[in-house]
This record gives sequence, C-alpha cells and structure tokens, in this order.
Amino acid sequence: MPHGFARSVCLSGFLALVILLSMRTTLRADFRAGASQVDVAPQAWPVRVNAMFTERTADHVEDALWAKSLSLERGDVNLIVCVVDTCMMPRDLIDEAKKQVHHATGVPIDHMMVSATHTHSAPSAMGCLGSRA
Repeated sequence: MPHGFARSVCLSGFLALVILLSMRTTLRADFRAGASQVDVAPQAWPVRVNAMFTERTADHVEDALWAKSLSLERGDVNLIVCVVDTCMMPRDLIDEAKKQVHHATGVPIDHMMVSATHTHSAPSAMGCLGSRA
C-alpha cells in the first residue's frame, strides 16, 4: 500500500471522527463505525493508465487497487468517507455513486466524501494528462 494512501485514509478517517465526535446531539446516542474495502482492479486487460502526458497501457496488476470506505454514525448523524486508488474520477461518476449509496443507506449525499489517492499507475477512470478514459 503506498504511504500516501495510508496517510490519506488515516487523515480522512481522523478528521471525520473528530467532526462526528464534536457534534452535539440533544439525545445521548451510541457511536458506531464500520469499514469496508472493495478490489477495484480491472478484470479485462490491457487498460489505459493516466498521466505521463502520453497515453500508456498496463496488462497486469502490480499492486492491489482498492476503494476503501469508513462509515461513522452517532445518533441520527452519519458520515461516509471513501478513498479510491485512481488518479482522478469524473464528477458525474462520484455523484452517481453517492446517489446509489444514499438510496441504499439513507445517508444524506452531503454527508459523503469521495477522494482519489491520485496514483499515476491505476487505470484511467477519466481522460486526463494525455490519456483517454
């Protein structure tokens, strides 16, 4: 796991935890947390890889690629943080994922955050820096 990714997950999780724990509620409520990870490595090869200002491809997984999430709840306040091993993601993809999570869980969309590790070694989720999606 890249050090930047671990730092990103720890910092994001810590900030979300601090925010949630600092919220005041009128009723005493229990604190709950959950974590999850999903392998997001491609199933078909080759794939385009972002960056380097020229398009390039990959034909195998060198290191695992993950979407990792943390869900925090206290009373009626829920937060979800998700970090994805990719360079960049298009806004419409993130918005659609948040909408689906909202419908499945009831967590408000404005209580969700999705970020990318910004690795230049993952498949292109969007065209950028000389590569197509």
